[in-house]
Amino acid sequence: MLRRLAAVLAVPLALLVGPLVAPPAAAAAATAGTVTPADPPLAAYPGLAPRQTPRALAVDTTTVPCANNGSDKELTRAQVLTRAPSWVSVGIPCRQQRCYRNSYGDYRTDCSGFVAMAWGLGGSGSAFWTGNLMDRAFQISRSSLKPGDALLRHTGDTSENHVALFVQWDNSARTEPVVMEQTGSQDTIQRVWSEAYAGLYTPIRYDNVVDEPAPDPQASVARLGEFTGDARSDIAGQFADGELCAWRSTGDLAQDELLAPGSGVRIGTGWTTSNIRRIL
Repeated sequence: MLRRLAAVLAVPLALLVGPLVAPPAAAAAATAGTVTPADPPLAAYPGLAPRQTPRALAVDTTTVPCANNGSDKELTRAQVLTRAPSWVSVGIPCRQQRCYRNSYGDYRTDCSGFVAMAWGLGGSGSAFWTGNLMDRAFQISRSSLKPGDALLRHTGDTSENHVALFVQWDNSARTEPVVMEQTGSQDTIQRVWSEAYAGLYTPIRYDNVVDEPAPDPQASVARLGEFTGDARSDIAGQFADGELCAWRSTGDLAQDELLAPGSGVRIGTGWTTSNIRRIL
């Protein structure tokens, strides 16, 4: 009788104890679930051949988790494109379990960590992957892409998930983007994507990116000169956006009280104050 009673009690006891004691494999899986996913290198990068010889790492890296980078930064597009080349110039290999620290913060050395660094995202530098970058960004149209935006692909398939920073268009049709990206075959690089490959990606924009103010439409430099062969001093104007225009002198202030009326004629571009110091 006692044996029967013990057997009957053993079943409910096992039911009570069983759920409380997880096997080692299940416990490890539960712990792994708390770690932020990462983006492994793609199996292949279309149009990009693998590096023939391994590149010697010229910088020190540390194991994840990466350090906390404070709050999200508000950056201009120019600042984003100043931060990004700091990885391109070094050519950091893509490693999911490593972090790289420079003057712009400490971020995981994969594609999402690279974009997070360029954008100045706060929090842990290993907290970002293609599955959560949209928490700090929003989708835009392809025609709206500007320098410092990004191209994102997140299908849930680790052989397809990837993100790259948009730099500019490489062709007048605006179909082939120049990007900076962290790759598994050639480290951190800048290159041109084909129209077909770019079409697989969704254009996105960082929430805190700031557009630089539009250039002042007024001429920043003006000079007198005789340009038309009529022995009168005409006027050349250099605009902040690099446009150079000329106005023909009438030689008569009585004409609408203007010596050089009209909107002028564009005679050149690229004459920015950074590369032209004087106009004579």
